[in-house]
Amino acid sequence: MKAILYSATAGLSAAAASVFAKLAFSDITEKDAKEICLPVAPSSVCNAIQQHVIWVARAAALACMLASNGLMMTMFTRAMHLSSSLIATVATTSCNFTFAAILSLALFGEELSPLWVAGFGCILVGLAMLAVGQRPEHAKGD
Repeated sequence: MKAILYSATAGLSAAAASVFAKLAFSDITEKDAKEICLPVAPSSVCNAIQQHVIWVARAAALACMLASNGLMMTMFTRAMHLSSSLIATVATTSCNFTFAAILSLALFGEELSPLWVAGFGCILVGLAMLAVGQRPEHAKGD
């Protein structure tokens, strides 16, 4: 059970890393920089430091992406130590897909295509088959 928790954490960390990457490499406009700056500084200061705000926001998102990837690798490695690499890989991937879908819907308003949903269903069926296949078999004659 602990391996599944590590796999879920790895999947969440991987999904968070993709969100931070999207933020780090997306087009941050001067209007976005003002929205970030205005709650903490007057408008005249925000106008003067817009480019700096953009670079700091990108650097912060990039640092968060790297930290999320580091956490993901740590948790994934721990999951592989506690279970088979196959179970850890499939559990981490399915959790990553789940959390990525939730985050993309919640944060970016992205829609999931029916093909994506069908593919995700196949992944879940495969995960269930692996879980059933990993149960210890009962001794014959019981």
